[in-house]
Amino acid sequence: MQLHAARRPEDSEPRELSVTCNGHLAGRVLVGAGRERWRTLHFVVAVASETVALELRVEHPLRGETAEARLDYGLQVNEISVLRDDSPMLRPATAAAA
Repeated sequence: MQLHAARRPEDSEPRELSVTCNGHLAGRVLVGAGRERWRTLHFVVAVASETVALELRVEHPLRGETAEARLDYGLQVNEISVLRDDSPMLRPATAAAA
């Protein structure tokens, strides 16, 4: 799985992101400031059908506007792709997932 994520520019703390696929932990990564704002992350997932359930979880979300009961997770995601290892659309990872 390939994911593009960025920490919000105004957030000074790195955010730990965990990814679960079909109920199994695929990995965790700390998304912080880097030379490039957007990070390309790779997670190994097992896909047995055309449908998968992905869960992204951020530790210690920021509080948003309490009047609207919003939560701000401190991360932005602009793409999630489930690709084969030999896919030409797979970009090099810019952050290592554990």
